[in-house]
Amino acid sequence: MYLETRANAKTWYRTILAVAISLGLTACITSSRRASASRRPATSGSEIAIERPYGLPPGAPGTGTIPGMELSADQKWPAPSAPNTAANGIQAEIARCREIVQRFSPPYKELYDALKSQNLMGLKIASEKLAFASAATCDQAPARQDLVQSALTTINTHSGRIGLILPLTGPNAKLSNYVISGMRASFRDAGKSFEQEVILKDSGGSTAGMIRGLAELIVRDQVGVVIGGFNHSEAEILAKWSDKLFLPVVLLNRDRDLTKASRYAFMVYPDELRLADALVQGMAERRLKRVAILKPTSGKADKVVEYFKQSMVAAGGEIVTELPYTQGSFETMQEAAFKLFKMSMTGREEEFKATYKKIQEEAEANGEAFNPKMVYLKPITDFDAVFIPDDFRTIRYFIKIFRYNRVERLTMIGNHEWRSPALIEPYDDFLSGSIFADFIGSYAKIPPSIPAPMLNNQYFVDPQSVASIDFQLVGFRSAQVARAAINQQAGRRQIATAMAKVTTDQVGFPGNVRLFDDTRHAAWPTYLFTIRKQGLFLESSNPKGLSFGSPAPGARRG
Repeated sequence: MYLETRANAKTWYRTILAVAISLGLTACITSSRRASASRRPATSGSEIAIERPYGLPPGAPGTGTIPGMELSADQKWPAPSAPNTAANGIQAEIARCREIVQRFSPPYKELYDALKSQNLMGLKIASEKLAFASAATCDQAPARQDLVQSALTTINTHSGRIGLILPLTGPNAKLSNYVISGMRASFRDAGKSFEQEVILKDSGGSTAGMIRGLAELIVRDQVGVVIGGFNHSEAEILAKWSDKLFLPVVLLNRDRDLTKASRYAFMVYPDELRLADALVQGMAERRLKRVAILKPTSGKADKVVEYFKQSMVAAGGEIVTELPYTQGSFETMQEAAFKLFKMSMTGREEEFKATYKKIQEEAEANGEAFNPKMVYLKPITDFDAVFIPDDFRTIRYFIKIFRYNRVERLTMIGNHEWRSPALIEPYDDFLSGSIFADFIGSYAKIPPSIPAPMLNNQYFVDPQSVASIDFQLVGFRSAQVARAAINQQAGRRQIATAMAKVTTDQVGFPGNVRLFDDTRHAAWPTYLFTIRKQGLFLESSNPKGLSFGSPAPGARRG
């Protein structure tokens, strides 16, 4: 009897150890949200490419090791110690079983509660035992064994299909359908069937709809990967559940500031932090060290402005001033320009008096009537450039205001909103040498399966198609990431590990380096454009780690 008890204890030790190994392997990388200024390693020669995007992630090719993949103490499932006696062995089994119940029963119970209105009879879902287990379940050997096996099955078994949950009804329905079109194009290009590989759910744009759709995907459909998080609130929900369930997810929302990051949540979208870095790199090339910022009060540019300031400081640049304005309001825009160029007499009284006297004397000498309105202070431009993250209409309006204030020349810096044929046609020499960044280089080089009705050149498409193309590309790239990582023979944590190793060339981006950085944000390329009289020119160099104190690089420009 004693030998039988010891044999059972050994068997249970091996089973629990299997659970510990299965549930305890770290799938992804843990690190701070934003790396330091020295976050980028040296560029490898293999990264050089024609039409090189700014901000392409440097480092070893994707087949190399991934920093941060080693286990940390807080990420390991508690490993059982070898039992010294039969009694100790059984107690260890019970303790481990209770840990499994404590860890997994509450989240799976919540998912099942979200499906109360649905008939799940006869599906024989392993997670059901996990959802309705209690600590008492672990006291009896048969029930304990059944529960442990259910945990193994739940975590390691999936259908091999991809779940997609988007707000298909409500204000974001149109944009969500663009994402779906892009995903369909990705599967079509790979010779795969979107309908067979993907299960689509409508979140309805609500928290309840999001939880219900996720519950269906996890419990009933048993998908291996979930794509979603179209807006911030949905991204928060997916990130939270991915951590609870060891579920790899691809988030489409471009907001980096999740309340709590997940080791299993990967962000695939055009990244404004990388866009800000590209702008600062371009400014450093041109020795534009001191910059002023004009920021719209709508809030749409708050993130990119914050990232821009961080990048400027990290590169050794200086933010001279930051002034708000309301888009479309001449009064607030003129007020911002008035402050920007220090046109007020406050602090310049003596200068104004001298100018007043000079113009009065010149009028008398010429026998002309003196007009006090002709007395004005010259604008003070004590900065190298001005950053205005707004659309082309606002930029052209500011140019008129600058000229009204007798500003003759000023380098202007912009974000992706600048990109429009109306920015350069008709040409305005005030914009000569100004730069902006965007997430697409040449429209001629996007996947052919995504329609792009180009206008006069490869850098512009029909304005009505811009949003469609942008969101289709997000869908296309996210589908490529999921397809590259999913494997029906691997558990969910192993899929997340594979996702962390996906390379840029696997999703159609330049180079062959890791797609995701240590915070699991995809290295979506950014491209720098220069405005010249001859038109728009795409930068072809890709400086790395460039600062305002470094020697001038011999970058080739268009």
